[in-house]
Amino acid sequence: KSDEAIKLYDTIAASAGTATPLRDLARLRAAYVSIDTASFADISARVKDFDAAGNPWRHMAREILMLSAFKAGDHAGADSQAQAILGDPEAPAPLRQRAGMIADLLLPILGQK
Repeated sequence: KSDEAIKLYDTIAASAGTATPLRDLARLRAAYVSIDTASFADISARVKDFDAAGNPWRHMAREILMLSAFKAGDHAGADSQAQAILGDPEAPAPLRQRAGMIADLLLPILGQK
């Protein structure tokens, strides 16, 4: 029921009566759910403004962008997001671990040692 979840999250995100942190979270959750069906451009449009130093949602946004780029075959883009996560000392440990796994998967694809 991904389509229903996305619609619900989008409704919450568009609701002026909902607190900003909940609207932001709804936008990010909709993007997570959309990874399997939406294009990278659509995912990026949903979360790109969260991917900024100091933004408390940047970690989630970078993971979403990393996974979406990986799925789209943009290995350099996925690696760039993984490195941004790994280079951010404030990134949560579980996220750093997931980013490290993606970075490790990309090593032979990108021809790095």
